[in-house]
Amino acid sequence: MSTQEIFIQFKRYDWKTDRVFEAGLNEDLKRSLYSPGEEDIMHSIRLLKAKHFYFSKFQHKFDLEEYLEYEQQQLLKSQEEEFEKMEAYEYNEDEEYLSGLGKIIPRWLEVASVWSKEKLESEITKAKAYYYHSKIAPIDLNAYWKWKEAKEQKNQPVCPFASTWQYKNKVIPSLPFNGRQFISTERPKGKGALKITLSSPRTHNTLTVTRLDQMYDTINITEKDEKITTIFMTSNISHVGNSMDFNEQIETKDSKIVSSGLALKETSEIISNADQLRSSLDYMGDKYYHLVKYLMQNAKKIVSFTNGLIPVNAVYCFLSVGFLRVITEHTLVDIQLKLSHAPIPPLLLLNMCRLHSQKALPKGLELYLALASPDYSKLRGPELLRIGLADIFIPEIKLNDVLDISKTMASCPEPHTTSAVQLALSIHQTYAGPNRISVWENKIESLFGSATTFEALEEGLRKDNSKWSQSILNHWQRMPPTLLRVIFKAINQTRSMAPSEILVLERSLNSYWRQTKDYEEWLKEGSRWAQGKEVEETVDSYFRCTSLSHNVAPVIYEAIEKEEEVPVCPVTGQRATAAGEGCPSQKGMNDVCPVTGQQASLSMKGCPVSSSSVSSC
Repeated sequence: MSTQEIFIQFKRYDWKTDRVFEAGLNEDLKRSLYSPGEEDIMHSIRLLKAKHFYFSKFQHKFDLEEYLEYEQQQLLKSQEEEFEKMEAYEYNEDEEYLSGLGKIIPRWLEVASVWSKEKLESEITKAKAYYYHSKIAPIDLNAYWKWKEAKEQKNQPVCPFASTWQYKNKVIPSLPFNGRQFISTERPKGKGALKITLSSPRTHNTLTVTRLDQMYDTINITEKDEKITTIFMTSNISHVGNSMDFNEQIETKDSKIVSSGLALKETSEIISNADQLRSSLDYMGDKYYHLVKYLMQNAKKIVSFTNGLIPVNAVYCFLSVGFLRVITEHTLVDIQLKLSHAPIPPLLLLNMCRLHSQKALPKGLELYLALASPDYSKLRGPELLRIGLADIFIPEIKLNDVLDISKTMASCPEPHTTSAVQLALSIHQTYAGPNRISVWENKIESLFGSATTFEALEEGLRKDNSKWSQSILNHWQRMPPTLLRVIFKAINQTRSMAPSEILVLERSLNSYWRQTKDYEEWLKEGSRWAQGKEVEETVDSYFRCTSLSHNVAPVIYEAIEKEEEVPVCPVTGQRATAAGEGCPSQKGMNDVCPVTGQQASLSMKGCPVSSSSVSSC
């Protein structure tokens, strides 16, 4: 019999039915005299020694010190199970806990001290522990703090730089999951944030008229809902390009798409009549700017989390004025001027840059961005932060954790909700890196900031004659001269306009573009643009057009919403990619599943996510 089996038998022995032991014990206790203060303790010690002596003589001999150590280990194991059970408790599903936390958070905000990620997590852990102890099941709190500290120290990487690499092979690229509907929502159990997710990556979250209405209705419902303190906007990201090679160098790739934007191109492809096309695109524009205006005026704070390419023609849905905007290293806005069904840049967003930027911006930056060439048009995290189009930078690897803690802090009631969420975000903010715009700031100010006419701007760029200026001029050579001058005039005009007026102007300029000969020429893939006096006359006509009316009924393009039915790995639950690529074990990657680390066998035909098989992964 093993030592552990002897210990278990000793612990379970029925002492009360053993008359020999009881008789000997009573006689022994009669001879023992203790002072009142030590009676209970000494009695327990004497009893244990008596049991050990009796059991070792008549049953199995064992060492009492070893047994006491075994009991201590069993106690620690039992405590650890209870502590793990406490940490696994669904606190975000408990309305009473969330309500209590919401009352505690304002007191945290009043404390005049510097907050850190560790301190906030510690305070939340304390709140959970005290709640569990008082409401669910009593635990030894002092023992829990010691266990928690030991656990965190054990999990701490030895190398201070290891955190960058230790997750490299643990982060599985999020697979594009298509929901049953374009918008999925996650409501809080008590007071808190409503999470709204664009969940149709299969269609690149294209914004149709119907989907714009769905976004409006979803947010509008929250207006009178007292349980909703704030709104979180996220997207199921769609991917383009090849799947990730787990052995390749880690670098930023433009392969993630938040949304492909307004369905202007898709709508044009199903319409052959010119008048009907204009009517349909104008109708979509009306819906879009109606939503934009509502988002700006919405009483509930909106926090947007973007992790991919943001479309310029629908940028207000993700980086709108008044949003708290969280971005990652994959967030990208390609602001370049290019011909499309709506080529006018987001005038209001550019106009508001100076109000949100933490540092003074060079004069003429708005004009520079509005007329940007493709070589200098990509705005990533550092640039978006610099010009005030984003507020918080979070590495993608931390995004889910930040979402979770932000949801926790959103349980704080008004008027402290925004401050609580900002606290959670700010302590996770990371340096995004140097921005590219600073390289050209002096030239932007001297050329774009001083030009009084478009012709003067062109002349200044020619005189500069640098690679930077030549790239801009070469790009403009492919653009309609009228459109360039319209944008130049619009940027200057919006400096003295109210936000609502700027939106009206932006909408009307895009609409009028679709009525011009240049637009018709672009549809034919030509480049015979208006020239000479016609340019000046057409520029003025853009700004005289204020009302839009159509006698032709619009055609509404509908994106096909169908939930993807893709195979699922029975081992990991991982879904196949939309392209059906399945597990990389079929691609010569050492035949090892990147999720489980399981080795492929000779008889196995790869991972079942790429076939109908339900064998092992």
